[in-house]
Amino acid sequence: MTSSLNLWLIVAVSFCAFVIGLSKGGLGGAAATLITPTLALVMSAQEAVGIALPMLIIGDWFALWAHWRGWDRRVVFRLLPGSIVGIIVGSVLLGSLPPLTIRHGIGLFALAFCIYKVVAPHLRQELTHTEARPWYAPLFGGAAGVASALANAGGPIADAYVLTQQLPPMTFIATEVLYFTVINALKIPFYLSTGALRPASFLQIAWAIPLVPLGVVAGKHLIRRVDMRVFEWIILGLLVVAAGVLLTR
Repeated sequence: MTSSLNLWLIVAVSFCAFVIGLSKGGLGGAAATLITPTLALVMSAQEAVGIALPMLIIGDWFALWAHWRGWDRRVVFRLLPGSIVGIIVGSVLLGSLPPLTIRHGIGLFALAFCIYKVVAPHLRQELTHTEARPWYAPLFGGAAGVASALANAGGPIADAYVLTQQLPPMTFIATEVLYFTVINALKIPFYLSTGALRPASFLQIAWAIPLVPLGVVAGKHLIRRVDMRVFEWIILGLLVVAAGVLLTR
């Protein structure tokens, strides 16, 4: 590995740790979706997915503390069985698919998230008036589990299900926080078994972990000073660029 690549790795990891903190500090899940595509620009796709996980988990702990007991556990429990199956399937794919396929998959998930954010206002209106069917939970849970295991990208799919539950805004946020705290923790043994997450790799980026709480503090201050619509469009623009590079390079 050249010194130039080492420098870009340091920049990417630092950026991602700080952005995770920003997202958990109140600047939204769109920022966290940028993490895996950014890391995949400077390392293998499997390694990017694995290294993003411990940083996301640390961010989850801060978010869990901020939204303690504000969630609806019943929604999480309904999603979990399908999600566990999805995590198993996604982890098997992560360990067996060619690196280029996973790289392209991360790029496609990033583009899909951008499309989701564009149509989200209309989609939210439709889903909040949709009666949840019993089969929604295993279907959406399974799909979210696969997307989360393959690219840490289960957010939009989980959103779609939780919206059908017609929860108050703060309960909605807290429920998703609890769900992804559990899901990300469940992914650890599967990532270790497939080699996507290796203790040695984690130790190489452990120095960046303090940037997560720093980002949380910054996010709490910025949320009152930043135009969230402009911020999200900036994140979506960066996601499109990262996806384009992943799909074409």
